[in-house]
Amino acid sequence: MGVYCGPFIKILNPTKEVSHTETFKCCVNESCKNYNKEYKNKFCPECGKEIGTSERIIIKRKTFYANDFCDEHFDNPDMFNDTGEYIEDKYVIENRFSRYLDHGEVVEEFETFDSCISKDWKKLMNKLSEVGYEYETGYGVIVL
Repeated sequence: MGVYCGPFIKILNPTKEVSHTETFKCCVNESCKNYNKEYKNKFCPECGKEIGTSERIIIKRKTFYANDFCDEHFDNPDMFNDTGEYIEDKYVIENRFSRYLDHGEVVEEFETFDSCISKDWKKLMNKLSEVGYEYETGYGVIVL
């Protein structure tokens, strides 16, 4: 167990559903028992009609991890040096390069959240909002 003291971003909805539409080849004959079943063939094996295309919605549960998010959106998985932790069902990103308690002594000190965050943190917060993650920023002590 450790103690972190400094700025942090708390992701309030770290697990969310993400959906996208996918096109697939299938039997498009509504009277066929294989209607809407996926096939790679040119013709349906049941009714003999030519295979057409249809769409389906794919829904996946996506769990937030700083490295994955930064790799996907900034092409830099090490942007935050894997500094996230799950604490009480919230994902907390720490600024490992800001303020630490080292044997009870503060190594480096900043006065406010805004005074110690980097441009990367600001980019991260903008992107989090853009893709629908809710978050809070804070400054304080976190028991890990």
